[in-house]
Amino acid sequence: MAASVASLALKCSDGNLMKQARMHYAKALCQTNKCLSSTDLAVQDSTLAAVLLLGLFEAIVFTGQQSLDSWNAHTVGAVELLRLRGPKQLETPLGRTLFLHSSGNIRTSCAHTKRAVPPRLLQLFESAKPMLDLSDPFLMTAPIVDRVASLRSRIERVHDQNRRDLVWEALDLDIETLRLGQGVAEDWKFTARLPGQSSRLTYKGISLRYPSLRALRYWNALRIIRMFLNDLVWVQSSKILQQGPDLDDETDYEELQTSAKRNMSTLVVEVLASCA
Repeated sequence: MAASVASLALKCSDGNLMKQARMHYAKALCQTNKCLSSTDLAVQDSTLAAVLLLGLFEAIVFTGQQSLDSWNAHTVGAVELLRLRGPKQLETPLGRTLFLHSSGNIRTSCAHTKRAVPPRLLQLFESAKPMLDLSDPFLMTAPIVDRVASLRSRIERVHDQNRRDLVWEALDLDIETLRLGQGVAEDWKFTARLPGQSSRLTYKGISLRYPSLRALRYWNALRIIRMFLNDLVWVQSSKILQQGPDLDDETDYEELQTSAKRNMSTLVVEVLASCA
């Protein structure tokens, strides 16, 4: 209830509603912490769902670093919760959905914060594969997100002579992500609204239509992945140009920057022009 009331409060700019939302949040946080302190209750579907909803509330209400820190705390803690829940969590449709949602949040958190995905989660996911629909488009993005998280985790400590390797790794991942979208089933693909068709949302005269909200989420997830990668290409190419490329390096880094900038512009327009 806390997340729903908070969302309504923000939409209506109602301070009293937000106070109620925070009260519901405090109560839910207390109840969830009690459940987490019990081995029997911690593995229940309702407890994991509560953790996810607390994270949703914080993403809605908290701002800046506070929001990121809170969300990361919940998602990292979810790794241990998934481990505690064990194989039984995959025996029901709800359990599998919660597992996929939680593991997806953890992967996203790692990519955002430039941390490699915890090996424990990778092991859990590998053992869960026989119980999952591996043809699901979202599941097919998981290995790419893992590699993006690994790539971004190495940026801060990379030596100058290895920057070229990072750039090429990012370019390869960008191509793989692009091909993933190109190969998706027809009933997942988006279309552009034709001139004259009504739309609640347009951006620069463009409006993209999706067969479902899930398909919209999928495409915007791919776009965000590609934004990470093209930003990395631009920044690392800039640093290579500043220090001067190696004599045997024939890469046209200025052209890579131009291409990355063009890709970013296209991706931003597609995100802003998207509606269900």
